[in-house]
Amino acid sequence: MGFSMLCLLGTLSAPAFAQSADVNAAAAEPAQRSQTILLAHAAPATEPATISYREATSSYKPFAVKRKPKAAFEDGGWALNLGYGVMMEGTKPDGITGPFQVSLDKALGVELGPGVVGLGAEFGYAGYDFGEDDEAATVSLFQISARGTYHYDFLQNDQLDTYAGIGFGYFTSKTTFEDEEVQEMYEEFGDDEDESTTEFTFIIGARYYFTEKFGVYGEFQNNALSRLALGLSVKF
Repeated sequence: MGFSMLCLLGTLSAPAFAQSADVNAAAAEPAQRSQTILLAHAAPATEPATISYREATSSYKPFAVKRKPKAAFEDGGWALNLGYGVMMEGTKPDGITGPFQVSLDKALGVELGPGVVGLGAEFGYAGYDFGEDDEAATVSLFQISARGTYHYDFLQNDQLDTYAGIGFGYFTSKTTFEDEEVQEMYEEFGDDEDESTTEFTFIIGARYYFTEKFGVYGEFQNNALSRLALGLSVKF
């Protein structure tokens, strides 16, 4: 009899204990929820990030890495081209030296739409010999010009700098005879071998950098000295 009463009490107390635990858990849940709400309201508000169109379209993906892209033609940077003209206006004279092209562009930090503006200068030289004996002479061709370029990263490649522009240049040729008497006669009679001209040129080019500083370039122009130049490019 006594043993049966103990079993009955044990059976009755187990559900009561479980019910009491459920009541305590239900009472604790609102407290935890209110604490979470208080913590959410206490979190400091952050200002929305603002980025430019160029950063948003860069291959660096600033949303993921959270840093400004490092483009091939950076604001305030310089790009130096050292090239050789593989194509000239008309046929290249036999034995010509050059044409050699040197250009320097500076990024002005002026954003125009999705690209940036550059300003620079260019120098070119070529020379060749013609004639024999007393009429042997050397012709030297010179070019110096100012140029403005627009750089647009349409391929979204931070190693590639694609650009187009316009230049205004001074071109001159000078003929020098080896025989002094022939040279004096040439200067006295004023043959039209020496020519000087100014002209506008259109520029289309691209640079590709293998490292942070060094790369190659190709550039097409409709000027009187070199139509297509290929060479090395240095960024600093």
